[in-house]
Amino acid sequence: MAFGDSDANIDTNGEAAVIRRLIGAATAPCVLDIGANHGDWLRMALAANPSAECVAVEASRHFTPLSDNERCVAWLTLAVGKTHGWTTLFHWNHCDGLSAIRSHPHLNRASSQEHT
Repeated sequence: MAFGDSDANIDTNGEAAVIRRLIGAATAPCVLDIGANHGDWLRMALAANPSAECVAVEASRHFTPLSDNERCVAWLTLAVGKTHGWTTLFHWNHCDGLSAIRSHPHLNRASSQEHT
């Protein structure tokens, strides 16, 4: 999501334009997607520059990596933070963008939990 903006639509919040401009113009870029979710952002990056090498990082095992015909150097199922260890991830099936390691009113009814 674009900084300071509540617009999560990649086509209207400026992210798509940045991907096309920066990744599309780069020579063999390495793209790192922290919080890759289902890989939509990476798919757009690969469409902008098919020579990009991509690394996806996503804490939830519920999300499906890119398919075999989509180029991704690595799909890492882990959380990124300042401390090393294990944590509980609350997964919200009806809106996976709300999945988090901290609870909030929506996640008190989380449909599943996993340890990452």
